[in-house]
Amino acid sequence: MSGSWIPLLVPQEHHVELATMVATRLEQIGFEAPANDSIEIRLTPAQVRGATVTPDISAGDRALEANTPWSVESLRLLIANPTATARRWAMALDVCATGLGDWVSTQDMAERTGLTINEWRDACRKMTQHQRKNYPNESDWPLATISGRHLGHSYDQLYVAITEEQAARWAEAKETAR
Repeated sequence: MSGSWIPLLVPQEHHVELATMVATRLEQIGFEAPANDSIEIRLTPAQVRGATVTPDISAGDRALEANTPWSVESLRLLIANPTATARRWAMALDVCATGLGDWVSTQDMAERTGLTINEWRDACRKMTQHQRKNYPNESDWPLATISGRHLGHSYDQLYVAITEEQAARWAEAKETAR
């Protein structure tokens, strides 16, 4: 069996899984790979025109880039808010601000803040509602988040990290909130 080939673009984090599925299916239908086990891909000028090349960045980098930093005023309000959710997130911001762009797991966050894992998870579960009620101008959580599975780590861990801009705003908010 032979035929023409077309490229299929898939998210990088799913490439191995989907390539395995395609290889399995081709094997099931009796497909035989070319003798030299390589395939030539030709693109027409129309296919190339207007294409953009994006750097290969990790899922973690994409999550950091997608996170919208909070304003200094909203961060001051977080500091002043007496709720357990606000207090726990302030602790998390402090932890993340010590390592820009470093992803901190649920377990590590609990250990580094002195919270239990359930207390930190509770703060995460309540953050969206807390944010909407207390910081209506903010569209994201104050830290970037990603599931451990997207970082190649444990599936049951949420990871958080801070951007350089958010860390600077957090430092300013803490300094001016005194």
